[in-house]
Amino acid sequence: MSKKNSFSSGDLIAVFGGYIGEEGVAADSVEVCKVVVCGYEDLLVEPVKNYIYSSAIYLVPKKCCQKLTLNSNVLINSKTLSPKTGDLVLSYSRIKMKDDLEPITGIIYKILYKFAKPQRCILLCGNEMKEVNYDNLIVLERN
Repeated sequence: MSKKNSFSSGDLIAVFGGYIGEEGVAADSVEVCKVVVCGYEDLLVEPVKNYIYSSAIYLVPKKCCQKLTLNSNVLINSKTLSPKTGDLVLSYSRIKMKDDLEPITGIIYKILYKFAKPQRCILLCGNEMKEVNYDNLIVLERN
């Protein structure tokens, strides 16, 4: 077995799920788990989600699992890209709590600060100006 697929107790893993149906077959869902016990071809795993009334353990085939690893230095040193004026950005947010998520693409015209932090910004969307939350922005292209 390759080192990539070797598992140890305590490893963080993704266990794939999916469906079989009239429309076909798919492996399109995942549960994040910790390995409890490693067997020859199978693992006993515990979901990472904290269910209040359940501490279920599941038996899963190793072939349906992918080990999750990340160097802790990468975690500590990684930051999201801060949007700046002139950047092409996408805002993905709700206008009202009940509304569906609305994607808005535009160029940052102005960033509005509150309590010394960026809070909102004005986007130039075609020939319209729209105000959106700064925290919901992802940079698509840097100016």
